[in-house]
Amino acid sequence: KYRWDAIQPSDVQTDPYEDLPDEHLELLSEIWAKYGTLTAKQLEDLSHSETPWRRAYGDTPLGDSCDEEISVDSMRQFYGAKSTVLA
Repeated sequence: KYRWDAIQPSDVQTDPYEDLPDEHLELLSEIWAKYGTLTAKQLEDLSHSETPWRRAYGDTPLGDSCDEEISVDSMRQFYGAKSTVLA
């Protein structure tokens, strides 16, 4: 629904942290501490420069449409190696 538009806090219907295990909350805290000050555009630029996105996008020129799905395994491998919680 939102695609590249901002998600308004008033649109959130439930508590996203409810029922999350402590290790997930710890991981989210790490992510927020590292990336929480970045703008949406900065986050987009960062994610588009990382291996899972680049691998899925392949030789498609930046800015062109690409329907290739980023695999869960690719994300797990790349981001899992960055996490002290999951490592």
